[in-house]
Amino acid sequence: MITGAIKNKVDKIWTDIWAGGITQPLTVIEQLTYLMFIRSLDEKEIENEGLEALEVKVPKIFPQTPEGQAMRWSKFKDKDAREIFDLVRDKVFPFIKTLNGDAESAFSRYMEDALLRRTRTMPSLLSYLGNFEFFREYKQEIEAAVSRSTTAEVFARRIQLIFHLQKAALTGEEY
Repeated sequence: MITGAIKNKVDKIWTDIWAGGITQPLTVIEQLTYLMFIRSLDEKEIENEGLEALEVKVPKIFPQTPEGQAMRWSKFKDKDAREIFDLVRDKVFPFIKTLNGDAESAFSRYMEDALLRRTRTMPSLLSYLGNFEFFREYKQEIEAAVSRSTTAEVFARRIQLIFHLQKAALTGEEY
């Protein structure tokens, strides 16, 4: 059962994004999805690094250069929102558009026109996504709450899509 506190958090995310100038529900979902995908790539890289410590061979997601490592969520999340926006727009998006070095994959075609929109609420968006555990901990409650409207249903589907995109991008599978 969804509690008032959880519903209030979900509602606050929507309200903040709307107040920041992004008023189309699908655009809100798209922007959150992009940011969540970037965050999840870094989480997967952290998981892979743990496996490497156990001498398990796993592929790297991000280039092992200073520029490549700067594209990781854990490296830029505490920077100024304007700096993050510029980094994501100019470095991270071009990188993820050709993930696995394949500019012709289904994933790359899907991401071809992807862009991060500038919003006045970028700091609060990053703060919400910095607390990604909130989405994991209350996944069922959030899904129940957002399934009550058509717009919210689209949001739930985009959240599911990000997990499928991550899996496909990391394994090189077509989807």
